[in-house]
This record gives sequence, C-alpha cells and structure tokens, in this order.
Amino acid sequence: MKYYYLDTGKLKNNQIYILKQINTPIENYKDSLGQNVLEYTTDDGRNIPNNWGYLEGSDILYDKSDAPSPFHSYTVDGWVVTDIDEYKEHVKKLLQTYRDTEISKDILYNGKYIQVRDTEDLGNIQTVEETLDDESTVDWLTADNTLLTVSKEDLLNILETYNVRKTTQYSQYVAEKVYLQNAETVSDIQTHFNYLL
Repeated sequence: MKYYYLDTGKLKNNQIYILKQINTPIENYKDSLGQNVLEYTTDDGRNIPNNWGYLEGSDILYDKSDAPSPFHSYTVDGWVVTDIDEYKEHVKKLLQTYRDTEISKDILYNGKYIQVRDTEDLGNIQTVEETLDDESTVDWLTADNTLLTVSKEDLLNILETYNVRKTTQYSQYVAEKVYLQNAETVSDIQTHFNYLL
C-alpha cells in the first residue's frame, strides 16, 4: 500500500501537493504534519488518480472516473444522483436505444441470419415477397454474406417474425417508460433497469 499525505489547501485550489509518500501509515499524522493534511491511501500499485476530485468538507479525495454516470456526484455517502429528472431522461434514452437494438437484430431463419437492421432491409424483403408467386424462390444474401434460397412463404414468415418482435419490444418499451416515469428513487431506477446501466 502507498500512503500519500497531501496539502488540503492546495487541493482546495485544484492542485496536488504531496508532502510525503511512504509505504507505511503515519499515526496521528495531523499532529506531526499539520491540520491541513489529508491521508490518501492506494493499493494494487495505483497512484493518485489523474481525474481526481476533492470533497472539501469531509477531506475525501476521489477518482471522478469512477462515477457510474455523468449524472452522479460524489458525496460523503458515495456516488449519488443529484437530479433524478435528468437521470430519468438519461435512462429513457438508454431504453430507446435498447428497444431499437433489439428490434433490429438479425432474424435466424433456417440456420441463417437475415438482416433487418433498417427500413431498406424491410423494404427489400417486402418488395421481393410481393413479386414472387407462391411457387417461386429467390436467393437471399444473409447477414454473413452467404446465399439462402427462400420462398414467398419464407419471406412472409421473416416479416411476421420481425413484426412480432417489434410489437413486443414497443409494448415492453411503453411499460418500462411508465415504470420509469413513476419511479420515485434512483435506487428503484437502478434496480429495475440494471440490464441497461
């Protein structure tokens, strides 16, 4: 372990000034080094963080990079969200991204993945499906760039799979959005949406 003894007057001015750096702690260090000294301990070969912050009233030096999100501030109780409404907006955006990612996942069909990432992919599937008669087939380029022979029925099944997925994701999204809107604490949000955070 390393023990750093830092000048708190310098910390208040956003500067690091190391009075001592040793491998064993100094007992009653404020008596020997002065009242404006902070003991900062590191382990695992780490040093003072480059992106540090100082909690003046409590004499705590912390690593700003450890913040769980940009909406967290460091307090004597650790990292806390100071603006729940702003945090809810952040989680809502994560929820939208999650929904869109889930909807646009490739569809596994006959052992091959069919790409449905955007409206162009869907439009291509719909256009080809509409031009095929019931007995015809077409070679379709899959997500891994191999050919898959598909029929009109196959394309209809792929479109149906996509539509079911989209409907499911949107109904889940609406339910999650309602939960988020009604959540009263950050803890509720973090517990419920742990799959996003």
